[in-house]
Amino acid sequence: MAVYSLPKTFASGEKLDPIIERYKAFRLLSLKQSPESFSSSYEREIAFPDETWIKRVSGPLSTNIVAVAGRPPESEGNKDQERDLLLKEEWLASLTLQGPFDKEAAVTMFKSHMWIESPSIIMDDDIEFYFGLYGMYVAPTARGAGLGVSLVEYAKKKAWEMVGGKKTRVVLVVDFDNIGARRTYEKAQFVLNHDYWFDDTRCGRSERTQSAVLRVDIGGTDNLRKDTTS
Repeated sequence: MAVYSLPKTFASGEKLDPIIERYKAFRLLSLKQSPESFSSSYEREIAFPDETWIKRVSGPLSTNIVAVAGRPPESEGNKDQERDLLLKEEWLASLTLQGPFDKEAAVTMFKSHMWIESPSIIMDDDIEFYFGLYGMYVAPTARGAGLGVSLVEYAKKKAWEMVGGKKTRVVLVVDFDNIGARRTYEKAQFVLNHDYWFDDTRCGRSERTQSAVLRVDIGGTDNLRKDTTS
């Protein structure tokens, strides 16, 4: 198993179309198999135009992280071998890291994309940048092996690298009653910031659902190994 962030361009000038198609197929599969796990739906996203999928993969603030079957390349950083793995091997899990945002942009993003109204998430003066974590999905055949934790730790390290090690907060929202998911995030050092209730229209859910807002702070004077490895 290997974990990678999807490329936004290829050095060779090759088009991203095959990567985008794989991302689209895996995203739609996840929505179909676990509709209760997402705020979006298969019916909504199957109707997306190509431009939406292109933006999701190549957008400057979106980093899509996937776990694939197969052994990682012998030489780390071999982009050609990474591309081959992404195109040929089975995708096992995915996660999206959104950011970085400064405090002002984070307020807007948290409110519009994560339905977070509480100002407590951005009140710490020493935090310079913010990221949102979305869309965690692990295929049923790959569950129970710690793959979710591996993806989250990779995302934390990626965020740390993107801001040059500066003090950063990564935020996510998960259903309060999704104990398995919360344990996964807790293993990656996320803690509860606050919770809130919302009107839930997802299939199989009650009319009102409690959400947990989790956060982890990384970078600054903190130890990188402590923050980005399990």
